[in-house]
Order: sequence, then C-alpha cells, then structure tokens
Amino acid sequence: MSVLLDMLRNASSEACSYALSQLIALTLFTVQLKNNILLLYPSDHNPLNTPPILPNEAKVFLGRACRMNNNDVEACWDVVKDLAWQGNEILDCIATDQAMNSTFAKHGGKLYRMSSICSLFPPTFFCINSGCKYVLNNTFRKLQTAVEHEAILYTSSVGPIPVQTHQFTCNGCGIVYHPDYFVQTIPGTNDRRRVYYNEDVVPQVLQVSTHHFVETSLVRMWRSNMLHAWVSASNTVKVYDSCWPEPWAPPDWTVSANLRYEYVYNGFKLLSLLEWHKSHLSILMVHPDTEISVIVRIPMQYQWQNKNQAIVLDDQ
Repeated sequence: MSVLLDMLRNASSEACSYALSQLIALTLFTVQLKNNILLLYPSDHNPLNTPPILPNEAKVFLGRACRMNNNDVEACWDVVKDLAWQGNEILDCIATDQAMNSTFAKHGGKLYRMSSICSLFPPTFFCINSGCKYVLNNTFRKLQTAVEHEAILYTSSVGPIPVQTHQFTCNGCGIVYHPDYFVQTIPGTNDRRRVYYNEDVVPQVLQVSTHHFVETSLVRMWRSNMLHAWVSASNTVKVYDSCWPEPWAPPDWTVSANLRYEYVYNGFKLLSLLEWHKSHLSILMVHPDTEISVIVRIPMQYQWQNKNQAIVLDDQ
C-alpha cells in the first residue's frame, strides 16, 4: 500500500485523479459484466478462473466508458483482473447497493443512527435566490444552518427504510431548502410560499406526508396499477406491506414504517401535478402550511375548471 501511495503522490494531481477514476470505473464495470464476459469464452474455460484477456466487445465498451484506448484497457485489465473477477472482502462490501447498505448498517448504523446509507438532502448546498445578498455580492456561501428529521423512505428495491431528511436555511435571505421544495417569503409581503424545484425532471423522491417519502419510480408503479389494473390505494398498501419485512430502525426512532392509503393518493396526485407543470413550463407554488392532500386537490381542481390541463382528478 505504501508503494502505491508514493507513486500516486509523485504523479500530478490531475493525472492521479484521472487514472484512479479510470481504474475504479473499469473494475466496477467488469464486476457487473462477468457473466457477459464468460459467455464469450469456450466451454473448457473454468468460470472460477480469471479470464486472461477480455473479449473484443468488452474492450470496446470499457474503452468508451472509461475513455481509454485499447492498449490502456488491456494494461488496466492485467492489473485489476484478479480483483474484479475473484473479489475480496472490501470490494464485495460495495459491489451492489444491497451490499453497500449492509456494510453501512454494520459499521456506520450506530454512528449515523440509520440502517441505510441513503439520506435525503436538498439538491443544492448554495442559495439559488437571485435576490439573496450573498448571491448579489457574488460571495457564495455553503448553506450552513441545517436541521435533521427522522423519516421513512418507501423504496421499490429494499422496501421501507429509516432515513435522515435534512433542511437548510440560508442566513442571507431566510429561504428554507427541503429535499423536493423550498420555502420563501413572497417579495413585498410577509407571506411565505412553498415552491417545488424547477428542475428538468421530477425529483427522484417525493414527500407524501410530514415524515414520509416515496421514490418517484415507486409512485409511478402505483399510479400505473391504479389506472390500468384498478388496484385501490388500500390494496396497494397491502401488496407493498406483504412484500417487505418490518425494517430495522434504531430503538428510539420516532417514525414508524406505516404506509397509508392517503400516501398512495398523495404520491399519485403530486407526481401527476408536477409532471403537468413540467410539460407547461410552470412551477408548482402553494402555501407552506398546506397539507399534501390539499396541495394536490386545489391546483388540480382549478386547472380542471379552466380546461388548461390534461389531468383528470379521480378519487377512485
């Protein structure tokens, strides 16, 4: 290890970081491509033995993905092939999302009071308000005032997991940043409003209740089941709960994984409303104290009355 560290110290910082990123990427890619590589070897090759060379299609892919020429791919494979193929206890800890979460729960769960490495943060560590004094003075400062809350995240791959959700407050203008929206004072008034981020895509996680969040991909699945298979929200809850065991959480965790049919409805409507705003180049803004169920009811009814939307509000 010391020899490797000395070699890295002697290299330029740019060359060092670039070479390391290429080696790490090539190693992780080949771990995932093992079966594809084996498929192209003859039947007399023992799958437990490390292939001495890579098939041509693997070299082409790795060269493109890792930005290497063919000779560099072959040279790097000579260095990492045994590690990538045989693995070790360290690489195995991060080879998959499930392995990484298991490693975190074992070694970091008590430190961070979480069973998963997943935490929910706002999408920015800097204030995005053009009227903020820090932005106006071009003195960008990291959002430093942070508050943590205990929450439950409902996922499609590992079930419900306890997570820490974070909110940041800008000391320059007072905007409070949450994972999928921010709260600001309306200019010229004392009123505040909740503004959902104007991103190119809908957030990957949606808040459906005060301490409950759902992956957007899971909400899309629920919505599709409700629309095409006529699965009710209550049955959606039963199906989801039957698929996953009770999640592990620290003994003093204050939020339980109790999926409710209201969360299914809220996710359905909130996702549809956000998608409608994206398609019409508009931004969803509501009063900050409005319940999620009310947020998705009032704007959708208003848009339906004005015949300017493609969403049908259906409380089936």
